[in-house]
Amino acid sequence: MSFRTAAPASSPTSVRSIPRCTSLGLRAGVLAPLIARGRALGVVRLLAARRLDDDDLELVRRLADRLALALDNAREHAEALRASQAREDVLTVVSHDLRNPLSAITLGATVLVKKLRDAEENVAVIQRSAARIERLTENLLDLAGAQAGRPTVLEREVADAREILEEALALQKPLADKKSVRLVARLRMGKAPLFCDRTRIAQVFGNLLDNAIKFSASGQEVVVEGDLEGGQVRFSVRDQGPGIEEADLPHIFEPFWSTVRGGKKGLGLGLSIARSIVDAHDGRMSVASDHGGAVFTFTLPLAHGAAGEDAPVGES
Repeated sequence: MSFRTAAPASSPTSVRSIPRCTSLGLRAGVLAPLIARGRALGVVRLLAARRLDDDDLELVRRLADRLALALDNAREHAEALRASQAREDVLTVVSHDLRNPLSAITLGATVLVKKLRDAEENVAVIQRSAARIERLTENLLDLAGAQAGRPTVLEREVADAREILEEALALQKPLADKKSVRLVARLRMGKAPLFCDRTRIAQVFGNLLDNAIKFSASGQEVVVEGDLEGGQVRFSVRDQGPGIEEADLPHIFEPFWSTVRGGKKGLGLGLSIARSIVDAHDGRMSVASDHGGAVFTFTLPLAHGAAGEDAPVGES
């Protein structure tokens, strides 16, 4: 950083305001550029009642560095807020515009099922596609709310975790069968009552299972395990896909972060939304991976006063 110092007022190199300040006893000044990340942001001017020595200049240098960094951080923060607001606006508009055609698709498919029994297979494809669009729409709305600082809204009731999982497995079975992927459930528990938003927890299972099936090859398995641990239930969803690179693991739950696994890439919303739902239920979600696949684990507290019931390992 270079400085321009001002001599006493009688010198031709004085700062222009110095002559008007001599009555205050100001005899010298210094101009220090404010530079951060290679960008010039401005200049700071300091006036003094005595000549400035090297120690004074070093102090000004440090002050200018900190001012420049603060200004640059403030600028970047403002830009990030503008970008976030723009992204939220896009998400809200897109999600809203998807709802109307999605409702028409769902209604039309329902009518076709009733009237055209021989077209059930094609209609089933339409219904599954509509369900995927609906899930994406909900994910977009959830993300928009989270980025706007709105907490996830929960409609809690007492529901059995095992039943929710079994329903989620049934919904994902057609997709798994289409890819020749086997869904395996190993549940070391009986009833596991949760005070939860049943629809939201089903969404967590749906997102994790959909993700696992997507990155599985024909003939592989997706294994779901469930255990009771103290006052909580612990679930894991494991696939046998290509795994997740170690460098990507810290970012896997970030919105719009999408890692390429086995040549496939997703939108990067499902995992972020799933973890936010688990967090809203006072649970925890984590991920681990190696070259033999990836495993997503999450915990949820049991309903107050519920100890759960042990049961033999079940497999399906």
